[in-house]
Amino acid sequence: KEDLSFSAPQPKRQIDNKAKDEEVKQLQLDFTYGEQVEPKFETKVTATPSFSDVEKETPYVEEPKDEIKDSLKRLRAIAQLQLTYIIAESDDGGFYLIDQHAANERINYEAFMKDVNKGLIMREPLIPELIDIPLNDQLRLNEEKFETLTRLGIKLEHFGGTTYKISQVPVFKEDYDEKVYVEDVLNQLLHSDIEDFSNLRHYAVATMACKASVRANERLDLNSMQYLLDNLLKANNPYTCPHGRPTIIHFSKYELEKMFKRTGT
Repeated sequence: KEDLSFSAPQPKRQIDNKAKDEEVKQLQLDFTYGEQVEPKFETKVTATPSFSDVEKETPYVEEPKDEIKDSLKRLRAIAQLQLTYIIAESDDGGFYLIDQHAANERINYEAFMKDVNKGLIMREPLIPELIDIPLNDQLRLNEEKFETLTRLGIKLEHFGGTTYKISQVPVFKEDYDEKVYVEDVLNQLLHSDIEDFSNLRHYAVATMACKASVRANERLDLNSMQYLLDNLLKANNPYTCPHGRPTIIHFSKYELEKMFKRTGT
């Protein structure tokens, strides 16, 4: 597996103790363990587009404390909850819930973003693909937007009527759905308020990261869970996926003791 090196984690999400007391009453922990197999995640990218703009994400509020960073470095996967969340413990006596899809999205996103500046490589689709672009959308596809598509690694050829042939796509991973990727980027380009190229690039790479990631309701073995945790904690921002959803929630030892009224208060 390619070694990913990242730094500067996102600040830890603050937990409302009163609200958490109520949530704990609702938790029904259905621990599941998969059969031991080789980790299934591949974040290596054979080649990726090259763009010079700086990626834009949700601004950070504050820097996480050093003790939080240290505890995150020692997470140990212990179980899977509802085939969607990883339960992990740390040396601080607390535990963490990690959204496996959001975590894998973050890992893939930063891997792709790390490589997109290494050289723009495009190729013909593995399978010839045609897409339909309605006439009203064709009117929006001016020269500037075609140029933007090219910078995102996409080239289209008019095939007659409302049909276009996908003639070139970026090289991300061999198994990604090229047609869905092109349609998603086109929809964002034509129907969103995003005009800044760096934001469009962020959306395109986030889309690829999402589609290349493990899904919810997918059984993982302990090796795969630990693989996700180890790589998530190397990310620049391990606390959110590229779309801004949280990846990890912390329950401290004090919070656990308070829930079970073991604090003496």
